[in-house]
Amino acid sequence: MTLGYLPQKIVYNPDTVVEDYLWQARPCLSAFRRRTRRYLDGETEDHSAPGEYAEAGGYRFEIELEQTMGRFGFQSGIIRSSLGTVSSGERTKLGLVRILLTSPDILLMDEPTNHLDLDTLQWLEDYLAQCLLPFIVVSHDRRFLDRCCNTIWELDGGGLHEYRGNYTWYLNARDQERKPQ
Repeated sequence: MTLGYLPQKIVYNPDTVVEDYLWQARPCLSAFRRRTRRYLDGETEDHSAPGEYAEAGGYRFEIELEQTMGRFGFQSGIIRSSLGTVSSGERTKLGLVRILLTSPDILLMDEPTNHLDLDTLQWLEDYLAQCLLPFIVVSHDRRFLDRCCNTIWELDGGGLHEYRGNYTWYLNARDQERKPQ
């Protein structure tokens, strides 16, 4: 099972190039890509590299990366920027791009709405509302939770309580449960 994890604060090396950061989503493909680049640059005579890269899905991944970047409104030039030169919001968006590129089986996101512009927030809400993947979100954004979640888990008194419904439904159900108490 592959977990796509978006931390609340993305830890990064400011010198890491955006392109390299995103290719870390698929480390095996990244290795094939490096071998192919060395071959194409004349640094090695590894004639099998381009074929292995293609067979492993490298060119398909390049297209997927470009399309995913486009969905988040990135211009192609940002790919050559270092992570230290992009804004906090752009780093959050790049983190989302990266976890989507991992093709995860489950998404785990800690405060994914932090630093997002309205267009990206709307895209994320729409994506999660239609998402077939299971996902877990930790968020203080009540509107976001209402739009995206259909189950709320509450940790209280050492126990885990499950509520089937969005955040507003959870608040009402929890209040009704606690009235007799």
